[in-house]
Amino acid sequence: AENIESLIVVTSNYHMPRARVELHAALPGIRIHPHPVIARTVMLGSWWKWPGSLMLLIGEYHKLLLAGFRLMGTGRA
Repeated sequence: AENIESLIVVTSNYHMPRARVELHAALPGIRIHPHPVIARTVMLGSWWKWPGSLMLLIGEYHKLLLAGFRLMGTGRA
């Protein structure tokens, strides 16, 4: 209705893959321009040493898998 052709997405770098999958499913045909932000509280360089970062990344990975499966089920993958 608004004739939007593209969208700038700003979110955490570890969250960007799932955000792109979800937005692709919700807004087919819209160009996504990702702008990942690095959170200072998430230790990505040595994530296996930090329980909080480890659990966050494991959770995000599982949510990404679920989003991908959901997208495949809609036929939009």
